[in-house]
Amino acid sequence: PAPLFGAGASGTPGAATPATSLGGGGTALTSALATATPAAPATSGAPAGQQGGAPLSGLPSRHTGSTLQTVIQTTRKELAQQASAFQAAAAQVAGWDRVISENRTAIVKLHSDVLQVREQQDSLDA
Repeated sequence: PAPLFGAGASGTPGAATPATSLGGGGTALTSALATATPAAPATSGAPAGQQGGAPLSGLPSRHTGSTLQTVIQTTRKELAQQASAFQAAAAQVAGWDRVISENRTAIVKLHSDVLQVREQQDSLDA
């Protein structure tokens, strides 16, 4: 199995080996954050992932010059928007599913009625 995020091949936390496989192959941001995270805790009072308050380096171009906190906030906003869009689409699909189920019930009843009418017609023809 692939090493844990931020763990070396031995599984020891703090080793500088980046996680490159997270089920779906990982992302450039995950790899960049894994390599940008210091092996030892920062002692300068700066948030984790920053050294002396300097912006993270090695991030995708849209995050260049951003602090870890800014990247996390941006990602959270994007996730919230995507979750909202997903829920709206799921509600629409649920509506379609309900309509399909109702139509299926009507078709099954109609088929049963047609079979009954055929039997009655056959008995009249005989």
